[in-house]
Amino acid sequence: MNTKPPLILISIFCFLLVPSFAQEKPKKCQLATTDSKKLIGTIKLNEQETIEIIGKATYTVTALNSDESLVGTLFFALADAERQKIAQAMNKELSDVPIIIREHEAIGQFHKLTECPRLQFDFPAMDLEIAGAKMQLKPFILNLKKDDDLPTFVLCKRAWRIASGLDRRADGRRLNRILNCTEEN
Repeated sequence: MNTKPPLILISIFCFLLVPSFAQEKPKKCQLATTDSKKLIGTIKLNEQETIEIIGKATYTVTALNSDESLVGTLFFALADAERQKIAQAMNKELSDVPIIIREHEAIGQFHKLTECPRLQFDFPAMDLEIAGAKMQLKPFILNLKKDDDLPTFVLCKRAWRIASGLDRRADGRRLNRILNCTEEN
């Protein structure tokens, strides 16, 4: 007498059992990143001499503060010609001048009366460190186009509530949960 269970029953049992042991898929974080914009910065070489540096700036929102300010990372990308100009002016090697300068914890504000489909964020004058020198940026504005993703939807909702003078606390908490991958998208 054959006491082995049929192969088909074992296969079905394994098929039903395996998903319960499968790892949970990692959550995919969604970010809100502005369009790039050409900005001009200045580096003071000495008391009389400065050079102008052209780069492209983008901003990725990482948090929303209760005072309506945005926290994020500003990226300033330099073309090779600009990097060479900096290296030559400062007597540095080209490899000492980064392609992208990152300013973590950069603070921005919603532009007054901004609304979707294009949000505008204001940034104050700031200094960026490049190869041991400080590059000064004048105040500037970056744009964020409305997209079908959750972070831009919540930012648009927040901008509308700011303009309308409505309560905004829930939007901020929700956006921070989305950006920190603690809310299902």
